[in-house]
Amino acid sequence: MSAPVDTAPGCGRVRVPSPASPPLSRRSPGDPPGLRARLARALPAGSLRRRLAGGALWSTVGAAAAQGLGLVAQALAARALGASGYGGLAVVLATVALLSELVTAGVGLTATRFVAEHRERDPARAGRILGLGAAVALAAGVALAATLALAAPLIARVALGTPELAPALRLAAP
Repeated sequence: MSAPVDTAPGCGRVRVPSPASPPLSRRSPGDPPGLRARLARALPAGSLRRRLAGGALWSTVGAAAAQGLGLVAQALAARALGASGYGGLAVVLATVALLSELVTAGVGLTATRFVAEHRERDPARAGRILGLGAAVALAAGVALAATLALAAPLIARVALGTPELAPALRLAAP
């Protein structure tokens, strides 16, 4: 028995698979019937939708890996440092993260927005924006590191109430 053939205006003869026809694409053993075909139709090769789906997938995989590795690192640090030492580490890291966010003032998000806007229309401008963002981030990092190196004892004593965290603040500076 041959597969039915449909004729559409302007399309010539189109093969329409019947349930008895072999599948159009190879299936993995765990795939529900037609999943690959449905994905191929929903995400055509080279389409923006496919690139977005691929980017979202890799972003999710990367975020999950980072979270998993961070959890393992935190468990190991907590075991190695004990409750008091780990608490001090958490305070120092939170302080440095807060100061970093304040100093950079969203430069990364701003650069991302403008690079995405000018990437195709004006690549030279997008490059200048990336360069400026990198320079601002570098200058902010150097300024924060110098500030933490000089003011670590004051920050540890006054803001954190724990003078013994001053050396850790100096080490954690970006």
